Amino acid sequence: DKIIKFKKISKFLKDPYILISKKLLKKNPAGKSFVCINNNDKSRRIAKQLVNNWHIAFLIAQSYDAQFYAILQPYIDINGLNFKNLNLTSNTEELRTYAKVYPLIKEEVKKKCLIDPFFCSAFIDGSNWIKPNKNLFFDTVHLTEEGNYLIVDELSKLDNNTD
Repeated sequence: DKIIKFKKISKFLKDPYILISKKLLKKNPAGKSFVCINNNDKSRRIAKQLVNNWHIAFLIAQSYDAQFYAILQPYIDINGLNFKNLNLTSNTEELRTYAKVYPLIKEEVKKKCLIDPFFCSAFIDGSNWIKPNKNLFFDTVHLTEEGNYLIVDELSKLDNNTD
């Protein structure tokens, strides 16, 4: 019964993003929608929307006495050694977008925590789980097997803290 409810909630939260994604891909088939590098307002809105969605998911989970974590995932640092080793110069715009939006996400989380201090316990900054000198990415956001094991290890620590 709870699984069915969570699936419905998940669908409710994902559907707007799927719809927007489809619209963006129609307008820009190449998928190059990383245009917020020079648009501070858009960057801020993206960060705020993500944090608002995390907060809503947190509140829904809380209402079902369930645990929710909003995890800011690791990404490859454009200035790090691991990026230079990959030689993915075609993805630098995407990575500059992450570098611009991630600090804004953290700022928005701090603002949300002032309103709802309980939400702070649900936010996990996983962006630093992969060290810059480790070659654990095989592209801008996807990890090697070893990198995935590191993430699983970090996630299991979260799970162990809730027991």
